[in-house]
Amino acid sequence: PIISFDFRKVSIDLLFASLSTSTVPKNLDILDDKILVGLNVQSEKSLNGPRVTNMIPKLLGNSSLPNFRIVLRCVRKWAKNRGIYGNKLGYLGGINCNILVALVCQLYPRASPSTLLQRFFYIFHNWKWPKPVKLNHIQQNMNNESREVWNERDYNKHVMPIITPAYPAMNST
Repeated sequence: PIISFDFRKVSIDLLFASLSTSTVPKNLDILDDKILVGLNVQSEKSLNGPRVTNMIPKLLGNSSLPNFRIVLRCVRKWAKNRGIYGNKLGYLGGINCNILVALVCQLYPRASPSTLLQRFFYIFHNWKWPKPVKLNHIQQNMNNESREVWNERDYNKHVMPIITPAYPAMNST
């Protein structure tokens, strides 16, 4: 479930997830996989976006984060100006752009924002789709869990897989 609205010219998607606890602790670590225990599939998917958003800085490191944010703003502005931004419209959205820009930052951790932006367009213009875009190794189910985790064998018909780095891995496109 999602509520979409604009607040002070900022577009916000407010997601709902039903946690298996009666209260939400102040020190909740959204990246702790224990948060997924007892969740239904819809809540799991709702939490995947914020989990990815929180995981990307950990995957990039503090030194790459300022350049990541600059390039991400440029890519989003570029896409919005061309009318090709937003999952609801069938285009790449926020999480997709985050993952794509993060991959370029991983490949070129010391590059300037202008170089990263140029590399972004070069890399994804030449990407060998349907080769999946992945920021890390895909964690499989553990401890008798039966969550749906993306893998190349079962999802070989996906045309443009951009895989979320947070467990359980999902195709974000």
